Amino acid sequence: YWNDPRASRTYQFEEGRPTPAPPHDSSYTWAGGGYSGTPAAVAEFGGRMMSGDIVPVARFHAMLVPARLNDGHEVRDDGYAIGLGWRTLTDQDGHRRAQHAGVTLGARSALVTWP
Repeated sequence: YWNDPRASRTYQFEEGRPTPAPPHDSSYTWAGGGYSGTPAAVAEFGGRMMSGDIVPVARFHAMLVPARLNDGHEVRDDGYAIGLGWRTLTDQDGHRRAQHAGVTLGARSALVTWP
């Protein structure tokens, strides 16, 4: 897949300039949502998650419910509640926001949704 001409490209900085990152196997990230895609493909994935095309809408919303510790407290990190693969919070306008972000050699991305 990393030699697929249709795939998104990864870059690194050398002497302050972006250069192609070397090919590498990022399949170890797949279980944690580490997919490779162009910005348009990532945005489409977010829209399809919210519309029920990938999992039913109710299941997507269940993934956003914060996990709870044995003492009943929500699992939280840096002000975010942690669901199943998604971090959630309330934005400055009072709207719920859900996001997933990641990084691998030569790439960094974030998908932010307002479900």
